[in-house]
Amino acid sequence: MKPKNFDHCGEPCSVACKKLNGKYKKDYEPYHVLGPQCGVFDQRAAEILNDHADAMGFDAIQIGGMLSWIMECVATDLMDPGVFGFPPREELRFAHFTDDPEEFDIVRDSMRNARYAMAVIDAILYDDRAALFSEGLRVAAEQLGGACFERAVYLANGEKGCMVPNQYWVPGMGSPMPIMGKYYVYYGSDFMPPQDLGRKNVERMVHELINDNCGQCRFHRGWSESLLPVIMNDRFGLNVDFKAHHFELARQIHEHQGDRGVPWQTRRMAEMLEGYLTYVAKPPTSTEEQANWPQIDPSDPVKSAQAFWRAIKEGIDRTFRLGEDAIPRALTPKQQKERYAAGE
Repeated sequence: MKPKNFDHCGEPCSVACKKLNGKYKKDYEPYHVLGPQCGVFDQRAAEILNDHADAMGFDAIQIGGMLSWIMECVATDLMDPGVFGFPPREELRFAHFTDDPEEFDIVRDSMRNARYAMAVIDAILYDDRAALFSEGLRVAAEQLGGACFERAVYLANGEKGCMVPNQYWVPGMGSPMPIMGKYYVYYGSDFMPPQDLGRKNVERMVHELINDNCGQCRFHRGWSESLLPVIMNDRFGLNVDFKAHHFELARQIHEHQGDRGVPWQTRRMAEMLEGYLTYVAKPPTSTEEQANWPQIDPSDPVKSAQAFWRAIKEGIDRTFRLGEDAIPRALTPKQQKERYAAGE
């Protein structure tokens, strides 16, 4: 975008984190899932698609995950678009993408795919033939079955619930935490054994809850997590152990959620984990811990991925059972110096 244009959210904040291009607010995740995932690589086309999805009342990540799945299934002849009131397959340019400019024109074909995606949105809203998709990605994938089902990407919850994961290619974003979509997970790209990842997820949930309940934007979490308990206690005359309080809150939410989380169901979810494990196995991200973790079994990739998922869940459950001392406290610089001086 030229010239670059930034603003803040409306609060009196020193950080102008909102990227703007005219009337369009640009965020990574919406513009990724309603962008390259849908074969849209030009920003002007992505702006139109994102604006239309927003105007129709959809969550960008959720509808983007469904659209990209539908468009892939149509492009690979797994789904007959006419049955559901979608445009013909010939109106898509869903192959080659950026590898050959003779095959895919970034500007023209991005707009072509954006308009196809908008037509699918309109069909889901207004065409009875597409009623199946109004039930959600998981329901549609399960009813279509076969190869269509295996290509779907979602986190399953309960009997019918599902959520398209946040757009970070890490196992943390597929974790069975009681609240997903709000970054109550560890989503660093470094490899952690799944049980350790489960413990780290609980740690992040507790500290993110502290930020939320104190009204603090999480973009400031680097400095705020250690200082917020001090600021809030001093300002309001409180004597609250914020870590203990929010660990108990997180534990109760976890207990209420129960076992509604469902292990990853589709082959594409397993392929995403396999791709991640392959990526982190290469220098400079490879580690001894990663090398010791079994790779995906090609004879049953879904079963292997589900074993990884269950190990994350074991780590989560164990951490909540052990109590608040199972996760560290965020310390201010002063508290760190005092602890160091005391030899702790």
